[in-house]
Amino acid sequence: MGQTPRWVARQFRGSFGVCQTGPFQGSLRVESMPFVITEPCIGVKDATCIEVCPVDCINTDDAEEQYFIDPITCIDCSYCESVCPVNAIFDEFTVPSQWRHFIAKNRDFYKKQ
Repeated sequence: MGQTPRWVARQFRGSFGVCQTGPFQGSLRVESMPFVITEPCIGVKDATCIEVCPVDCINTDDAEEQYFIDPITCIDCSYCESVCPVNAIFDEFTVPSQWRHFIAKNRDFYKKQ
């Protein structure tokens, strides 16, 4: 039968909440992470991913050692994944087990904003 497309799988998993920002403010959303930036980015911050992102969903601040992908703004295009020079960006479903904690780290970065 084949694999379920990622966007379909994301519609039916995770905890639900209400969008607080962006064009879908006030609508129901699923707490999922389309893409996650992991450990290889720490200390590198190459920024190639920022240059290719069509919706400017990759951010950081001066206190952080890496970039983060906004799960609300991300349109799941995967452009960032293919250009990352250190292979730090993964689809949420394929994050290596040793870096799974980066899913929560990425989500927490946007909760504090």
